[in-house]
Amino acid sequence: MLATIPMKRLGYDSPPAELPDLPRSARERGQIWSDAVFQAVLALKKQLTHSDAAIAAAAANSILELERTRMRHSTLLAGSEEVSEAQLAFEEEEREDRESAKRRRAEVGAEPRTEEPAPIRTDERAFAEHVREVAKSFETSGQAMPGKPEGFVSGLLKQWGIAAGAIPKGGFGKHLRIHGVGAAVAA
Repeated sequence: MLATIPMKRLGYDSPPAELPDLPRSARERGQIWSDAVFQAVLALKKQLTHSDAAIAAAAANSILELERTRMRHSTLLAGSEEVSEAQLAFEEEEREDRESAKRRRAEVGAEPRTEEPAPIRTDERAFAEHVREVAKSFETSGQAMPGKPEGFVSGLLKQWGIAAGAIPKGGFGKHLRIHGVGAAVAA
């Protein structure tokens, strides 16, 4: 007599695994990429305490090589984009401004306008806009960024003696050209 055990046999009883949908935005792709890299680093970190010295050394070497590569390239890879805390705060403030404007219109009973009111530009918002513009300019021109974009923008604003809010959105590149800073970046 043959007895069968109700167990799944490899490759026959289970449906093929489906791949998850690819994220649509660069921010979501960047988050998935960052999460995968951090999980890999955590797995390597566990191996640092391995009893076999060769495995621990290989894990340490892999982590250090990853860090050297990250420092050497200092650019974003795999379709990701870097989002600073200033950018997230700026987007949150814009969303809150739009929501409060909608509430005010609803309270007054006025007809909603077809165009949204322009948000008030504070120096912090203007600074964040200029940082994004400079980072994107360096990325598209292929030039190496001299330090962090925040430091680059704040240094130039101090050198020029201009407040961030005095330069209109998208106008930082024009000021770079006027002051003769990086022809390829200012383009």
